[in-house]
Amino acid sequence: MLAQNQPDQASVASSQQFLACNIIWFSLLFSLIFANSDFLAEDYRDGTVEQMIIFCPNLEIFILSKIIASWIIFCLPILFVIPFIMAAMGLDSGFIAHFIILIALASFAINFVCAFCGSLNIAGNQAPLLAILALPLIIPILLIGCGGSIDASLEGEGFYFSLKLLSGICIFIGATLLLATTKIVKIVSE
Repeated sequence: MLAQNQPDQASVASSQQFLACNIIWFSLLFSLIFANSDFLAEDYRDGTVEQMIIFCPNLEIFILSKIIASWIIFCLPILFVIPFIMAAMGLDSGFIAHFIILIALASFAINFVCAFCGSLNIAGNQAPLLAILALPLIIPILLIGCGGSIDASLEGEGFYFSLKLLSGICIFIGATLLLATTKIVKIVSE
């Protein structure tokens, strides 16, 4: 009778895995939103953007380097800590590897979204605009990444499907929002 009231080991491990994944996803999401809330605003105020428009024939390269630098500074430290935290929780190494791959791709796509929305703040200080525009674009990426993370523990096709989907989203969103961010910067600078 006592054994029926105690949860089994699989459900406890599954709930720990789910909790760890959610904590990591939200810490990464909030760090990206807050880090990019004023993307290019300081460069715009001090005249760096104007100098880049004048002297750099391809402004997209400058903005892409700023987006990649932002991802390296704010996401990479979190990505390096994740395997140690998950290993300390006793999670499977295969799951950890799949989770790191999915979260790296998703965070890169989310970084492009947040940089685009943050660049809209160059014209004026409207930080709530970032959250209003970014969240509807970020939620599908989170759902794909979370779904693939949960399927990664099952070693099913869900991980590979999510990997392909996130790779395509990352390329599409990266190219589209890079061009849109560059256009916004050029319009505001004129």
